[in-house]
Amino acid sequence: MTNLTQPFRTSPWSESLLKSAFGSKTYKLVSSESSLNGLVSQAKWSVLGDRPGGAMYNRNFARSLIDVSIWDTAKATRDYLKDFKDPER
Repeated sequence: MTNLTQPFRTSPWSESLLKSAFGSKTYKLVSSESSLNGLVSQAKWSVLGDRPGGAMYNRNFARSLIDVSIWDTAKATRDYLKDFKDPER
């Protein structure tokens, strides 16, 4: 975990692994709408779960992944994981 919270130039982040994770997440989002049952279930969660964007939540989320860079991911990891290392929390 220490390597993940170090400055980016010394961290183990890989652009290809990040793109692979995005592809996996996008596939999961799209495949959840690939059948009529899945589409109805996603529509139900959009309404009952009060998701921002309603029925287009999955598609909008998948599109938003395009804008995430390796720098964004490394910074967010440093910001959030440092709380786990803090013995006062």
